[in-house]
Amino acid sequence: MIGMHTPLFIFGATGFVGRNLLAGLASRGYRVTCLVRDAAGAELVGRYGASAVIGDVLEPETYRTAIPPGSQVLYLIHALGPQVPRGKFSDLDRRAAALMLPACRQAGVRRIIHLGGLGDATEKLSRHLASRAEVSRMISDSGLPAAILRASIIFGTDSASYEILRAALKLPVVPLPPWRNTRVQPIAIQDVIRCLFGTLAHPDLTGLFDIGGPAVYTYGELLRTLAAALGLSRKFFNIPVEARAFAALLLSQLSGVGVGETPALLQSLENTSIVPGENAISTVFGFEPTPVLARVR
Repeated sequence: MIGMHTPLFIFGATGFVGRNLLAGLASRGYRVTCLVRDAAGAELVGRYGASAVIGDVLEPETYRTAIPPGSQVLYLIHALGPQVPRGKFSDLDRRAAALMLPACRQAGVRRIIHLGGLGDATEKLSRHLASRAEVSRMISDSGLPAAILRASIIFGTDSASYEILRAALKLPVVPLPPWRNTRVQPIAIQDVIRCLFGTLAHPDLTGLFDIGGPAVYTYGELLRTLAAALGLSRKFFNIPVEARAFAALLLSQLSGVGVGETPALLQSLENTSIVPGENAISTVFGFEPTPVLARVR
């Protein structure tokens, strides 16, 4: 039985992807332990049948002995939440990964599974995407067995990037800054979860796997298509300057995404985010990607 292979230890279980992943783990028979910050996090993961260890990824003494020997570790952390001081996420990402890796090595983990971000290495990456690339590189170069999945914008309710795009459509007239021409390959959350389960089911699968949805859009095209899918009649107009600070404040208020997160996410809209070669969804995981607008609401 797949779920009986190895125990799992999850960093970032209470985030958007983590919550969606937890929903299916218990039914598959996995024994799951999650690192959480507090009692509220412990209660959340407990609803999915997972055990909780209260601690901090920046304090390895709080979790080092809790990682089951020979387990698979899912590393879903990205320091971009409201608790992170503005502009400090890249430093925290680096420190967290640097502390996590020796703890995994000490526990003799079977493999680390990491979900990273897609960005064109030939472009100057935003601080957000550069930080995600650095963490992926640290894990890949650690000498530990690792499977690294890289995805573009993940579409699903409560995804910060998706909520920001949807928030822009709350305006009757939608301004399109220069990033309207940036190409992106959004992926449905259910496909991300399916790929993670596919990775878990094959404990010897290692390497770098780029996953994306079935279509490439410019952000301008994506916003227009999203508006149509939501049944919204909107006017769009191009603006020559980005006005990032104003846009970040406005979209943060409209979306509910933290003021600290929004500027970094908006800056990433300037970077091409598409699968550069073969889409691992079909070539590795063996299914066809879901149209990202099929279930929007």
